[in-house]
Amino acid sequence: MGLFDGLLKMASSTFSYRDKKGRVWFLHEKMSRSGVMLHYFSKDQQDGVAMPDGFFVIESEKTGLPVLKRM
Repeated sequence: MGLFDGLLKMASSTFSYRDKKGRVWFLHEKMSRSGVMLHYFSKDQQDGVAMPDGFFVIESEKTGLPVLKRM
């Protein structure tokens, strides 16, 4: 599977990713208690966010879940 094969772009600018099993994941973000912005993937589309600049998606070898990585 190529680097960008699983990428989908929604009209609402919510970033989504289709993994190799065909499941669709939506990108979300929240502020941690220490003030660091955390990005995570969820199956829930509500309150999704756009892909931040300078990142790309990989699938974790251990869990198979999508993870953001810096370029």
